[in-house]
Amino acid sequence: MAKNREQGIPGKDELDQILLKADWQRLGSWATHDRQVIRQLQSRVIAAEGLLFWRAVEGLGRVAKWLEQEKPGYASELVKRYFWLLNEESGGTAWNAGQAIGSIMANCPETYGHFHWMLSDLLDDPSLRNGVLWGLLQVSLNAPEWVFPLEERVRPFLGAEQAETRTLAALLYHFVPKAGPAGEGWKLPQEVTERLAGDKTPVTLYQEGGLRCAPVRTWLQPDSVCFCSQGIDMGRVETNVTVASSGQGLCWVSPGDRGEEEERLRTWVRRHFPGYWLVRAFRPNQQIRKELREYFQGGLQEFSPQLHLQGRNFSKRSGRL
Repeated sequence: MAKNREQGIPGKDELDQILLKADWQRLGSWATHDRQVIRQLQSRVIAAEGLLFWRAVEGLGRVAKWLEQEKPGYASELVKRYFWLLNEESGGTAWNAGQAIGSIMANCPETYGHFHWMLSDLLDDPSLRNGVLWGLLQVSLNAPEWVFPLEERVRPFLGAEQAETRTLAALLYHFVPKAGPAGEGWKLPQEVTERLAGDKTPVTLYQEGGLRCAPVRTWLQPDSVCFCSQGIDMGRVETNVTVASSGQGLCWVSPGDRGEEEERLRTWVRRHFPGYWLVRAFRPNQQIRKELREYFQGGLQEFSPQLHLQGRNFSKRSGRL
């Protein structure tokens, strides 16, 4: 413990406090100095409970993304290690592997989304099933195109006895279609919709940084903020712009580094839109991006979309444009 402190690396208790405070900046700083932090997080994913467990799962995905940027292929080795630990040769000791793998994939979808088939294979194990469904849900929120081929594998769990299982499966049917035409096969059968609409069984899920308990029927009426980050030609220069909107209108526009702006957006949504899902989706913001591009290129005289002004003054976030 003393050695860890001398080197600036957190001990067990320190790491737990970082996770409970969701101090991701501090966690990232430690992880870049010593990759032993990954092992500590993996240990917490195995042993921790409640909110601490889920924060460890989220932290593992975040750190994997940061270290992947420094050393391409690092996150892949983590995922492969989890799959190896699940096989008979290793003794099958990777507890909560579904959540861990899903968190890593959701943070690195462009490079490791292709593990989706292997992750879905774990649905056959009842002890891993809810974790796998939660992991697939996280992937669907960030890169639904990787989940849409799995509809036949998820469908049987819509009628699962466990309320958490059927809730997670049904949520996938809500978010995967946001992939666009590729997700159109994901449609809840009418009888399933009617049955779940009357389901009052309470279910607790980890959603956007916190644990939330609600009846199944409430989970299946989700509110969401859809966002995307893309380069926009502003006439003389092209810059990345992050755009987000809710069902009520545009709620976020900010230029700048994609990673930094998306992290700012995530923090803001968690603070001002409790209970909302944050979904990476281009289609809901397609018209807004089109109008922004035309406005900066001079083809549109006024940019005045419907706004959702919840949280704080919208103009303070969009003023840098």
